Formats: sequence, structure tokens, C-alpha cells
Amino acid sequence: MAMKLKKIQLLCNSLLVGLLFWGCTEEIVLETKDFEDILVISANITSETKQQEINLSRTYKSGLQDIKESGATVIVTDDLRNRYEFRENNPGNYVSDISFAVQLGRNYSLNVSTRDGNSYNSENVSPINTAFLEDVRAEAVIDNDGVEGVGIKVDSFDPEEKARYFRYEFEETYLIQALFNNSRDLIIKTLNPIEFEIVPKSKEENICYNTLFSNEILIASSAETTDGRVNNFQINFIPRDDLKVRRRYSILVHQYVQSREANAFYKALQDFSSNENLFIQTQPGFISGNIKAESNTVRVLGFFEVSMVSSKRIFFNFRDVFPEGLSSRYTLGCDIEEFEPDFYQVLISRLQSGRVKFLSFDPESNIYSITRDICVDCTLFGTNVKPDFWID
Repeated sequence: MAMKLKKIQLLCNSLLVGLLFWGCTEEIVLETKDFEDILVISANITSETKQQEINLSRTYKSGLQDIKESGATVIVTDDLRNRYEFRENNPGNYVSDISFAVQLGRNYSLNVSTRDGNSYNSENVSPINTAFLEDVRAEAVIDNDGVEGVGIKVDSFDPEEKARYFRYEFEETYLIQALFNNSRDLIIKTLNPIEFEIVPKSKEENICYNTLFSNEILIASSAETTDGRVNNFQINFIPRDDLKVRRRYSILVHQYVQSREANAFYKALQDFSSNENLFIQTQPGFISGNIKAESNTVRVLGFFEVSMVSSKRIFFNFRDVFPEGLSSRYTLGCDIEEFEPDFYQVLISRLQSGRVKFLSFDPESNIYSITRDICVDCTLFGTNVKPDFWID
């Protein structure tokens, strides 16, 4: 969850100085004296009963390391005077002491006090009606560049037509199968004389899994529709040749109901992040959220969201989307190298490099075969631990 909450932080940091000043279309020369240190707050508490998370960071210059805001006091309160305190779990990541869920009809506010003595307060925010994430599906599509791939699309509906604005996040998990399935390793037993030993592998390297989190702003609106629906909204595109969809793929989609103000804030961030060069564009000024600093001389960038959430997970195999033909043209360049006794010294050098793996041994010719490690060891791409939710 912490990874998902980085989106405001990453996008806001990418804006840098360009968001801080009004101006015309002109190139901005970045100098150290022009840089302004701004607190970035990524806060979205939801209707899921869990330990809620809030992330704090600082704007930083391009090329420098991400700056986490540590040592802050973070508190969420509601209109019934319930008080939820957050503790720093990792640098800049604050987790509520107890599990809780936001409730319809309640008002919530956020207070952040940083160790430099500044205090930041949000407006009172109420969650909007729950909207159902009706469908998540995978379809064969062709993107604007003519690339064939898998489009992940969603439909949403609020029968009461109170929910009009939506934001989406997803977690995608895919199965990785090594091109060569070999249960044995080759080790160097002695160098003089040269002796090898074939031993069982110490870990599973044939089947692995990898999980990635969405890293872009995905917002949709049903405000222009007559039935309050979001239909056929594409949240992800995966090229047909991508390793992700070569075997089996799963995606967990989260739909957050937004207010008009939250949607406008994310839309502004989205518009900025889509610019190829933020410093040679018309700059509309600093993006204002619903969090303010008590001091008039201090700025803050972020939005305190209180969202009803609906989630859905799907699984599919490559041939569920593309029934015809081969899975893909994806290749790792898995050439096989063979070494007879006269070239064992070269084989030793290759093994010691750590970039190859054993494939086979022919006892009649005494030839050992090896290939690139990524062609045999799937743990170089993911974990060999099967996720609890995974369905084969």
C-alpha cells in the first residue's frame, strides 16, 4: 500500500520550481536560490477497515534523492471527536495506530505538525456515496501507435448518481516461467585438477511471480453521462510481447470515489505530468489542494482524500485474450554455449562471472552446456513465493 501512496509525492516532486510561480510561456532557468522547500502530503483514507497510511515528503531537485519527512505528528479526527493517531512506520510513511474505516455521513480532517514547528490542517472532508466497480476485463486492443496488446478496462455505476468522479489504482501480478527448466546446478569442485560437480538446486527457479503497482494518475468522470456510468475506461495497456502477459496475469483494481475538488486537483497534476518539458510550458501557478499551512509564509502541496472504495480482481492467460498463434515474440537471447574438456578453463571463468547457469552434461563427450542466468533463474525477475491470492 505504501507504494501506491507515492503517486502525489512523485508527481509533485517532478514539477519542482515550475509550480511555484506565475508566468508566461518561457524557459525557466533553475538555480539553487530559486528552489523552494515544500511539504508534500499524500493522504487518502478509505472505507476499507485497515491501518490507514499517509505519506509525507519534501520537494527535491531533479537528480537528487527523494526526501522523506520524518518526525512529524499526524492525526485524523472526525466530527464525533474520534481521534486517530498515526505513527511513523518507515521514513515518511505514517500508519494509523488502529484499523478503522471511514463512514458515510461523517466529516474528517487531517492535522500534520512537522519537526520544524510548522502545522498543516485540511478542510473537513466527507466521503461520497459508494459506486460499484461493475466490471474489470481484459481485451485485445491496438493503441494509438499501432501496437497490439491487452487493454484492461473498467465499468462503474452508482444507481443513486451521487458518485460522479473516480480515481483508479491497480496492483498487477504476473507469472514468470523460466525458458529452461533445470533442477540442477553446476559447481566448481576443484581448480587443480579441474573438477565439476552437478548438485540439486537450492531454490525454486522455474516458476516465479512479480507484482507492480500503478504509477500514474487514472481519473474518470460520469458527470457528462445521463445514466451515471463510467463505461469502457482503460486503466492499463500491456503490449502483446510484454513478459507480463506471456503466461498468466492478474490485476487487482481499486476504485476510489472522489469529490469534484479532489478530481480537479488530480486533473491539474495529471496535466502537468503529461507535459514533455514542464519548464517550457505555460505555467498556471501553484496547484492548490485542501490542505493549508497555519503560517502564511509556508507552502504545502497535497490533498486529503476520504474515499469510498470498491475493488475487483481478475485473472487471465495469454490465450484467453489472443486465442490464435504463439504467446509472443519475446526473447531473452538465450543462446546455449557448449564446453568440451579443452575449454573447461573458459567454462570456469564463465561460471565465476555469476551470469550463466548450467543446463546439461553429456557424459559421452564430456560436454557441459550453459546459458544466460535469466533464461534459467526466474528469481531474477520476481519471487518464487506464490501469492496467497493466486489461482492457477
